[in-house]
Formats: sequence, C-alpha cells, structure tokens
Amino acid sequence: MLKACDYGAARGWRHFFYGGREGVADVLSKKLSCIFPDMITVGTLSPPFRELTTDEEVGMIQKINEAKPDILWVGLGLLKQEAWIARYIDRLEIPWLIGVGAAFDYHAGTARWAPKWVRHIGMEWLYRLFFEPRMFKRNIWSFIFLFEAIMEAAYKRVLFLDCGKKS
Repeated sequence: MLKACDYGAARGWRHFFYGGREGVADVLSKKLSCIFPDMITVGTLSPPFRELTTDEEVGMIQKINEAKPDILWVGLGLLKQEAWIARYIDRLEIPWLIGVGAAFDYHAGTARWAPKWVRHIGMEWLYRLFFEPRMFKRNIWSFIFLFEAIMEAAYKRVLFLDCGKKS
C-alpha cells in the first residue's frame, strides 16, 4: 500500500479510502499525506457495520464515482472486502479496486503492529489471533480447512512412503 501511494504520488494518482471504523479512513488519509506530500486523496468513507440501505448504496456509488479516483482502497477485512469489490466493480468507474484488510488500522495507528520478527517469519496471523481473539471466531472455518489439508497431506505422504516399501 505504501509503495503504491509513493509511486502514485509522483504520477498524480488519485486515491479514495473506503472502509474501517468511523474516522479511521480520515486519519489514514492525513497520515499518508504527511508521508507523501504529493499524494492526492479525493475522498474517504467509513460505512456502517450493517448492510447499506438502497439510498446509502446509491449515495456511496455516486460519491466515489464523482471523486474520480484512480485507486479505491477497500479496508473492510478479509472476505467482506472481496465480496464488496465483486458486488460493486461494475458500478464503479475506477481502474483499480484494492482490498487491503486491516491495513487502514495499522497505517492509521489505530491497531498495534506485530513485532518485526513475527512478521518476518510469516506468523502475524498467529500474533493477531492472540491479541484479537474475535478473529478466531471469524476465521474458524479457515482453521478447520487448514487442519483438514494438513491431515490429508500427512495421510498421502504415509501412503506414498508405504508404496515404495517391499513386503
């Protein structure tokens, strides 16, 4: 996200931030403008944590399209943002719609980063799970799938190793 903001600042790209809790997108926009003074932010919008009404939906689409961003950053969280992008991609006149999950909170300073060594070894998800237990409930199906995939791989490995043995 930061690299795209830096790269785009030199090229006049216009950014719109959609998502996060109330006010987070505004804080993010201000912080990024301090880091990248030439960055152009054309709007922010923090939707309510419920389905939009028809009027809200029309207003949201109109506000985003009228701003004419080059990039729409969507920070609604895993799966929800992908579903949102798929739902609205044909109604938004934007070249790039990018889902960034919790990046709004991290770059706005409203969420705590995992230590660098944890991020480096690819275990940020475990760190977040420990410090944000609500994620466990939200991602339980991912853990079940991961467990099943590991068990299946282990089973296939045992079968494969057994195939090569002579009786």
